Amino acid sequence: MNIAKIINRIGIGALLLALLNAPARSSEQEDACTKLIPKQLGAQIHRSYPDFRIVRASDYSEESLAYPKAHGISCPGIASADVDGNGLRDTALFITAKNGHTLLVVARQFKTPKWRIATISDFGKEGVSNSYVGPIPAGGYTDLFESDVAPGDYVPEPDRVMQYRSRYAGFMAGTMESTGVAYFFAGKRWVHLWQSD
Repeated sequence: MNIAKIINRIGIGALLLALLNAPARSSEQEDACTKLIPKQLGAQIHRSYPDFRIVRASDYSEESLAYPKAHGISCPGIASADVDGNGLRDTALFITAKNGHTLLVVARQFKTPKWRIATISDFGKEGVSNSYVGPIPAGGYTDLFESDVAPGDYVPEPDRVMQYRSRYAGFMAGTMESTGVAYFFAGKRWVHLWQSD
């Protein structure tokens, strides 16, 4: 069967649609960030945040990706750690809307597999292009603005603490080449402390 007969059978519109969609699906499947998210979690995030999409490696410039890649990190917008001590890897990730509005969310994993998703920070409308998240170890932490070398005064804000000792890992998130914020799950809520980058 020649190509003309194939086109006549499926229709030019259907063929064009298939050709236009094929590269998008292929690049999305190959994206370094997309690979890190289980399909069930991706679907649950889409249901919970229908106006947002999960961060992609293509959201970052090659320059922004150079340092993370040099340290073995393929996607600076997604990280995992066991933040609640149940032995399962929990995931912190950025999601972004078409207008650039970016949120940092955490999906705590349970055995089913099922995740409990919470927004832990609103990164505003700057987009995700310079934002990062990574795991940090359990231990004691002091807010940068409560230390002797504080660049300013400590300002109380919801769920911000001056000091925190965590038995479990947490996440550090922020803007590249800037200060970061350490987030820990404190049993019923997330607490945070500003840290130097």
